Amino acid sequence: MSGFTSNTVLLGEYEFGYSPTRIGFPSISACRAILYQTTTGLFGFHQATGYGPGKIDRDAKKFARFVTGHRSGTGTGLNLYLGAKLGGGSTYALGMPGMQEMVAEVGAIAQELRFDGPARVYDLSYNTADLQGVYVEFVALTDRCEMFINNWVDHHDDSHKGPPTGSPGDHMISLAGKTDFSVPARVFLKADIAGQHKVEPVPVPLR
Repeated sequence: MSGFTSNTVLLGEYEFGYSPTRIGFPSISACRAILYQTTTGLFGFHQATGYGPGKIDRDAKKFARFVTGHRSGTGTGLNLYLGAKLGGGSTYALGMPGMQEMVAEVGAIAQELRFDGPARVYDLSYNTADLQGVYVEFVALTDRCEMFINNWVDHHDDSHKGPPTGSPGDHMISLAGKTDFSVPARVFLKADIAGQHKVEPVPVPLR
């Protein structure tokens, strides 16, 4: 596949977003792409603060506040997804310890959302070199999401950015250590999807 994304809410670092159908995450390397599917749409969070028990609990609470405070936040939870690298430039450890950290973060998010599952994760380092960023995209189907990835292409200028579009509250930012949300001045409006392919995240227990 080649070209650029269309009709996709693209979440940069520290950004939170909502879309009825599709959300993308530019340049995931040390970060995480977190996606919560409900009966009313998709909620995403580009987690960029790293791993740690205090950090994941704080960010899980913030994400839950974004979801429940959104006008479409009353839907029933269907699926929770997390895409990130284990080792390979990530703040997760390599191998099984990293997987345990990933599952712990998913569990913290699920707890704040009062969501019992199912939850699925995908190790992006399986497909990409250590320092290579990844573009991650989730597309809603009726009862699940399809997950697509490709190497992130940095345009090294602002030609692919602009003011957020969509309805108020659909695209917000909250920096590390902050509790409030605000509208970002400029956001990603398109992402290169050359080489994009579908991957299958694996189910993980929440208890």
